[in-house]
Amino acid sequence: MAVQSGLSDAVISSMKAPPKVIHLKGEPKGLVLEVRPNGVKVWLWRGRRPDGVAAKVTLGTYSATFGVAEANSRAQAINDGKKRCVWLPHEEALGVQTIAMDARANATLSNQTLDAFWTEYYKPRFVEKLKGKAETARLYERRIRPYIGDRLLLDLDHEALAATVAKCARTAPVSANRVAGLLRAIFKRALTGDLRSLTGLRDNAAASLLKPTGANERERILDRDELGVVLATIEARAAKTAGATAIYARGLKLMVATGCHREEAFAATWGHFDLEAGEWLQTHGAKAGHANRLVLPPETVVWLKGLKATGAKVEEFVFPAGPDKSETKFFSFSKAHADLIWDANKRAGPIGVSVARWSRHDLRRTVVTKLRDILSPGGLDPEVSDAVVSAEALLIWRDYLADALAAYEVRVNEKRAAGSVG
Repeated sequence: MAVQSGLSDAVISSMKAPPKVIHLKGEPKGLVLEVRPNGVKVWLWRGRRPDGVAAKVTLGTYSATFGVAEANSRAQAINDGKKRCVWLPHEEALGVQTIAMDARANATLSNQTLDAFWTEYYKPRFVEKLKGKAETARLYERRIRPYIGDRLLLDLDHEALAATVAKCARTAPVSANRVAGLLRAIFKRALTGDLRSLTGLRDNAAASLLKPTGANERERILDRDELGVVLATIEARAAKTAGATAIYARGLKLMVATGCHREEAFAATWGHFDLEAGEWLQTHGAKAGHANRLVLPPETVVWLKGLKATGAKVEEFVFPAGPDKSETKFFSFSKAHADLIWDANKRAGPIGVSVARWSRHDLRRTVVTKLRDILSPGGLDPEVSDAVVSAEALLIWRDYLADALAAYEVRVNEKRAAGSVG
């Protein structure tokens, strides 16, 4: 960062637009002038908050009414607050006049709802640029708009946002994490640049919004009792003829049998499988352009043959989201996963097994860890080729899964004989 001593309005006004963004240090400590290639000059404060966390505060755009003196005053107010262990980044806390809003903002502020802000500003500016824009828009429409879409932005506080996330967590636990993230992004944007004057917001109600479902939990491995319950749940749901949870359970069944990633399972088409040879050509996420040819356990091959409809096309997804099997792969993970968790807990309680909340990643980590144990020294011959090792390991893993499922069934039969399970 360049240091420019004695920054003055005359010097700043005469600056030409640089080829790339430059930053000039000013006084007092922390004051920075950012000069952009389009000629815009923005006052910033950079430093650390009283708690030691690095922070950057946009003080305002350089203009005839917001020059060196005004920027010095705001930066000094932040520094004075830090000395008292107080964090004062906002205009009202700095003793500065509230930002004057233009006529259009004044006219619409009284009815500036979250839905209006989303429709007019946030979605066209930020969502439309995303690769997953349809999924983000759908998340807002389904999980946020019905609850607080008609509320005024100025009336939304932390409690209202947390309640919205909690409602989502009760029916779609995984989506709740994304709802919390989207709300944080919306309010962060609403407090940035020109949108801040349009919304009239001064505080970020979503700043301390936390992910509700395992954001801080340690990744774990399911023990054999837990795995038995989860396997029984997946098997039962996968056997259903229709429904999103049934399709999701079939994808998990393939993940458990092979240790593949979610993306590999749900992006697979029938063209990736040579069921007569018992092989799966995994191309999704293949490294260096080399696909992995996986030899499947015989039971998995028989199951897949049963799933494949007569005359299925090679481009059809194995686990489709709708009737158009060649264009829409399955994506409704949150609700379907919540259904499986509920079902697993319902099965676990009567037989005295405690199944803590588990994720797809936990399930795959369990598979991969057990496979690593199988391939540990003293196990299979390390000189055997990768293809043979994979086939051998999966057969041993198949037997482990069968034992876990059998142990679950023994527990159920014992409880049924005692009359405690219907």
